[in-house]
Amino acid sequence: MASSRPPTPRIGGESAPPRSQLARVATAAQNLLGLAHRMDAWQRLVEAGLAEARVLGDRGGEANTLKALGDLFLRIAKLDEARNAYQDALPIYRQINARIGEANTQQGLELLALSNGDATAAFRRFAELPPIFVEIQGRLGLQAALGYMARAAVAMRHPDRALLLAGESLRIDREIDSRFGQTITLKLMLSLFSTTGDQTGLIAALVLYRGLLAEIGDARRLARTDGIWRQLEQQVPAAELERLRTQAPDLLDTALAAAHRRFGDGDPAQPD
Repeated sequence: MASSRPPTPRIGGESAPPRSQLARVATAAQNLLGLAHRMDAWQRLVEAGLAEARVLGDRGGEANTLKALGDLFLRIAKLDEARNAYQDALPIYRQINARIGEANTQQGLELLALSNGDATAAFRRFAELPPIFVEIQGRLGLQAALGYMARAAVAMRHPDRALLLAGESLRIDREIDSRFGQTITLKLMLSLFSTTGDQTGLIAALVLYRGLLAEIGDARRLARTDGIWRQLEQQVPAAELERLRTQAPDLLDTALAAAHRRFGDGDPAQPD
């Protein structure tokens, strides 16, 4: 009886190693487990995927699970372990010519520099990544790089630079329909508009942020903004607040344009 199983692909006359399905599941599930704060389950799953990938000789799966371990350790502030995992993943990605994986892992190493308090150095390194993501058409990676650069700019106390980078990150979030990414960026903008004293920008960002949270059903984070909204209702006349609510996208663009005027003619994505 003939087998219905497809033949193993051949590269250079030799069978390619099978791919680790467990490694694929582990890397695919990491965001969900991270959002659920299931760190122990995340680590167990990724380590099991890493072990299987190594047994099978699946170099891509090995690199992906090492990168996922680095992300996990960075999330729980085990910075030495995160660095080791990223540094183990990086040469594998380069060996198999996986440019997106390489760039994402390099980004993780820059986040480590930011976590260690060296915001200026982290910003300079982050600035090397957007051209790579543009070249390989990695829109999600580009969005993340710009968002991380915005956070580095916050740590450098450059709020207008941070706003412009966050605005570009938000634009890409919208293009790729990443509602979760939009909520992260808008939350950062809330803090930045508060720092710059731009009440119109703050209200516009808050309206858009709350709307997205309602759309994705995130009642917990939505409730955290109720107090701020009630304060605005007490401070801003009802008719003006309604105008701000209905015109939020345009008003956010106006606030970002004001940040651009304050920043000047330079490129916010380039180090000074």
